[in-house]
Amino acid sequence: KKTVRVQAGVKVSQLVEFLRPYKLTLQNYASIAEQQIGGFVQVGAHGTGMGIPPVDMQVLSMKILTPALGLIELNEEKNPILFKLARVALGSLGVMVEATIQCVDAHLLKEQTFVSTAEQVWLGQLLLLSVLAGFEMARCLLLFVV
Repeated sequence: KKTVRVQAGVKVSQLVEFLRPYKLTLQNYASIAEQQIGGFVQVGAHGTGMGIPPVDMQVLSMKILTPALGLIELNEEKNPILFKLARVALGSLGVMVEATIQCVDAHLLKEQTFVSTAEQVWLGQLLLLSVLAGFEMARCLLLFVV
């Protein structure tokens, strides 16, 4: 299954280290590994990689403590609408106390660091927009910027 059930107060770095002997990791996590899982999920952290979904999409189930209903468990089968709302609720529906997260096989990441001018950054963004949103939108932006 490659899943892990974790309390919301566990730090991302602790969870990653716990998963290491099992040759598993999280599909996505941000550069700040000292975040707690509860906050990490509840804010819709996006992590790294354009093709990788935000971390809340890897949550398979969660337990939240609500003022009105007490402790409830949410997942796609039991209460799909409330589950989708609660994944990125910023604590508004209750306090997340536990989550079951889908993991992936461990892998190595390669970091590349480089320096760019402001013009290179703008052109790179326009190129990305042309691929994602269509050439016409990027062309309009280029005309506006230039």
